[in-house]
Amino acid sequence: LEDSEPEVRAHTCELLGEWGVTQVWQALVKMLKDPSPRVRLYAALALARYPRPQVAPAVFGMLAEADNHDPALRHGGVMALAATAKPLLLWEAFQRQPEEVKHSKAVRLALAVALRRMNSPIVARLLDDPDPDVVAEAARAIHDVPIPQALPALAERMSRSVIRSRDAALRRAMNANFRLGGKEHARRLATLAADAQAPIELRRGALELLEAWADPDPRDWVLGMWRPLEHRSAEPARQAMASVFDRLLAPSSPVAQVALRCAARLGVPAAAPHLEKMVRDGNVEGPQRAEALQLLVNLAPDRADHVLEAALRDSHLEVQAVALSHRAKRDPERAARLLQPLLNAKQPRRLRKAFEILRALPSEVAAPLIVAALEKLISGKVPQGSQLELLEAAEACDDPRVRRTLERYRKSLPADDPLAPYRVALVGGDPNRGRELFRNRVDLSCQRCHTIEGVGGSVGPDLSGIGREKTPEYILESIVAPNRQIAKGYDSVVVLDTDAKVHTGVLKKEADTTLQLMTAEGELVTIPKKDIEARKAGKSAMPDDLIKLLSLRDLRDLVAFLSHQRKGKALK
Repeated sequence: LEDSEPEVRAHTCELLGEWGVTQVWQALVKMLKDPSPRVRLYAALALARYPRPQVAPAVFGMLAEADNHDPALRHGGVMALAATAKPLLLWEAFQRQPEEVKHSKAVRLALAVALRRMNSPIVARLLDDPDPDVVAEAARAIHDVPIPQALPALAERMSRSVIRSRDAALRRAMNANFRLGGKEHARRLATLAADAQAPIELRRGALELLEAWADPDPRDWVLGMWRPLEHRSAEPARQAMASVFDRLLAPSSPVAQVALRCAARLGVPAAAPHLEKMVRDGNVEGPQRAEALQLLVNLAPDRADHVLEAALRDSHLEVQAVALSHRAKRDPERAARLLQPLLNAKQPRRLRKAFEILRALPSEVAAPLIVAALEKLISGKVPQGSQLELLEAAEACDDPRVRRTLERYRKSLPADDPLAPYRVALVGGDPNRGRELFRNRVDLSCQRCHTIEGVGGSVGPDLSGIGREKTPEYILESIVAPNRQIAKGYDSVVVLDTDAKVHTGVLKKEADTTLQLMTAEGELVTIPKKDIEARKAGKSAMPDDLIKLLSLRDLRDLVAFLSHQRKGKALK
């Protein structure tokens, strides 16, 4: 420890820590003042193996002197503090420090992280710190670990300026109130939503949390981690929303639309006249008016009745479709008559809506219309972007006439074209839903093998630019029949080695003496050529039964998502 070389002193500290020589802890404490930062780091890490409260003052002093300029020293200090004592003893040791140490932001930040590592609710005391960064670090500790005992303290402080000055702290305080789920917690969120001085994005976030109150998303609102909550009563959120509703819908309010939807879904009666006004306002976009009509029907069915009648003649397809869908439940024969003009339309978008409504009609009413539409499909007169909705309506209908016509359609498909049953999925998909399938469907695991914009695996080709280089039909074929065309550089190889072990993977590199494969698990395997007994070309690494996991709608949405990928390198 007294050697002239810093590297020797540093490794001596490291070895003393590894060996657990408890008699030298005081010597290690002295090394926290060594001129070399590297020595101080290894001394702190070694002291992390000696849980002694007496170590804390020296560690605080080291952190104050470093003043957050060296991340490695900060880490060493945190590790030493987290191991020196029980949380309360560590806090008391901090309180006994000289004022210049207690006023050090670096020390308080390290203390917050150390208490986080100790999973201690004492970290909530740092929520009252005057420095917003220290408060944000304490909020992260309480929310992210999580530390449930400290969650009420975080929720209670949501309105404080020091919390509001840091997005990370405010979001976590908002989520703390949402997760705790009491009447006062809902009131705090509603107050934030109505605060014209708060960031618009977070006001909308507060409204989203209130709207989801009774049926929380199992994924955490801040972290996206799986943290499910039980279903609960919407009453606290409904009352809180009703108390600020007028302020939220004030003229020029940037959150009025979100607030109106939230209030309607929570069942706030005051939302009904505003929804009716929006439905009748021809200056509002069609999709917004359609959503307002749907919300009005759910919130106040009696009030919506005469509005629905007018909406049947609306010039916007979305509004008309909502009205027809509700009339289909109450008067299916009339709905079928009103649906006829839509069924004769040429535009795929209008036909999609018509077939979706047709599916909701009773079989005895819908059957003649479905049969007529299927006859058009067989003769090639139904636009491609709406064919899937027609087939879904036919599948849902149990009328024998529909079944017979549907079977005729299937027999009309070319027997020598493996893609024929799936071509209805080429056009009309929802790219946003396709993104969810690609990224989050565990049974598909698309992202495990493929990368899009830097996220994903490398077993298969990067798909960031596939929509620019390849047609939707190529994409469809790659999913339905992956072995028909394999992207260059992603040929699969099956190797039998001299130990009778079979290796299968994508050929990544071949040298004079070795072969390198990428397995389906994403592992690189190097095989000496002298150990290869036999070798042959394999199938595509893309599972050839993937299509069994996808509905036609899933397939269409996935094709739409991939067709929208137009960045990145060209796919060969």
